[in-house]
Amino acid sequence: MMEATITSGTGRRAFRGHGKSAVLSRLTLGGKTGSISNQANDTRFDWFAGFATEKNGSEKLAIAVMVGHGEYIGTRAGHYARMAFEYYFKEYFAQKEPVGGASNS
Repeated sequence: MMEATITSGTGRRAFRGHGKSAVLSRLTLGGKTGSISNQANDTRFDWFAGFATEKNGSEKLAIAVMVGHGEYIGTRAGHYARMAFEYYFKEYFAQKEPVGGASNS
């Protein structure tokens, strides 16, 4: 169910095109999204909790992001999660590649 959130659910916008990404295409991704307003109703929070697992390896990362929005909704939590997955695994894959070797991705 969490994988479906990324491909066809409430997280699909943040992860659009992940299958074409040199980094994200090498991962199994899943997540859950949500939102809530504070009691004064002047801040809208949205959150993303999810995971990324290397398809051809054992590296994994779990993440939780919460963002508070004022009058206008800015960058959503799912987008920050995508950026974190890409940053972490880009570094991980770069270290994993043989020195002087080329990657197939």
